[in-house]
Amino acid sequence: MAYGLASFGERVGATLVDGLVIGAIYIFGIVVAVITTPTATFENPEPSPSALGGLVLVIAWLGALAYPIILEGRPEGQTIGKKALGIRVVRKDNGAPLGYGLSIGRFLARLAEGFTFGIGLLWAAWDPMHQTLHDKMAGTLVVRSAVYPPPRTH
Repeated sequence: MAYGLASFGERVGATLVDGLVIGAIYIFGIVVAVITTPTATFENPEPSPSALGGLVLVIAWLGALAYPIILEGRPEGQTIGKKALGIRVVRKDNGAPLGYGLSIGRFLARLAEGFTFGIGLLWAAWDPMHQTLHDKMAGTLVVRSAVYPPPRTH
């Protein structure tokens, strides 16, 4: 394994933690939508969520989409899962933080990677640089924070 690169297992662990965080965001939105839905009546047998419930659901959906973009775009380059596993995402060419523009590109590459039916994610298991397909498309690496610490922010 290349020195300082996150292992496949570390990446999977971070993905699982982030999946729980994103799932909690979605569940919160769904619970609020359900709680604010009026009771079914004879006149309205299938009521829709209230305006508040619908708004919270949309905000939760947008929050779940923005979660990796915002956190990976920050100088630390870490989602909650990456921080928990001690890894971070950086630019491959110079090790610098992604910034929000490249973070959006990486997110869009991750969406495109969905068409590979998981092969793009598994790519990191055998790739010498432990890159997924979306890392290759975006020009990013996932590294260990202990070896390549995030920049200090004051």
